[in-house]
Amino acid sequence: MSMDVLIKTIKDPSSFVGVKVNASADVSFVALLKEVSDYYNDSQMFKAIVSNPKEGMRCIVSIPPLWHRAKVDTVLVSTNGFQVRCSLVDEMSTVVVSANRVFVTPEWVWEVPAQVIHFALHGVRPMRLVTDYVKDEVLFGSKDTMCWSASAIKWFKNYVAKSQGKVEVKVIKINEENIHFVKLFILDNITGSQICLNDVLVKNKFAVNTIESLVKSVQGETQTRNTMKTKSVIQNGHLNEAIHPEKVRNQIVLKVSS
Repeated sequence: MSMDVLIKTIKDPSSFVGVKVNASADVSFVALLKEVSDYYNDSQMFKAIVSNPKEGMRCIVSIPPLWHRAKVDTVLVSTNGFQVRCSLVDEMSTVVVSANRVFVTPEWVWEVPAQVIHFALHGVRPMRLVTDYVKDEVLFGSKDTMCWSASAIKWFKNYVAKSQGKVEVKVIKINEENIHFVKLFILDNITGSQICLNDVLVKNKFAVNTIESLVKSVQGETQTRNTMKTKSVIQNGHLNEAIHPEKVRNQIVLKVSS
């Protein structure tokens, strides 16, 4: 599945947030907004206020004249009672409202995916520059790590900024936390072709391709096991007896002579 996205915030290549371009043209989303508005504006419908808001809880927030799908971030206590900080899941914004404006949501409200999406690049893992001091020499190299270097983050942000945050993503998988693991493409204004930033990060030594490194690891383990098996056969004296042709012929001649 591919989609056009406007990236709003970037922490690093493994954590960035964006919204679908032309989300207002999404027929299912537009229909949902109307259903939500009709439901919560209908005085005949029973609408329950969230009695005990908790972090991570999904809800509907009233910000007249609109109703917004949201997720509870924090519950605050003030002199005016409970205040709730919520992230609006279809917009890149956070609001603080009184607890009596936070409502329980029916399941159908969430049938359309949130328009704000959390992304991570698929198939890459960060690499960092390392130095090793040996005698009077300084050796430079790189190694796998779990943290992106400051230079990799800066490069990624600058490259996305070239397209003013407008990119195309190909979704490879979505995990249980609804994080979309993607291949990210940007249009090169000079050549007119699309550039995959996953590949460029690897090419520039900011990242390692996790699929290739996994294959190399498996191949290395297989080669090690084969070497160990060969050594074991040689040590037990079976290899020469099994495959040495001269010894086999001698054994056959001996049997015929006897």
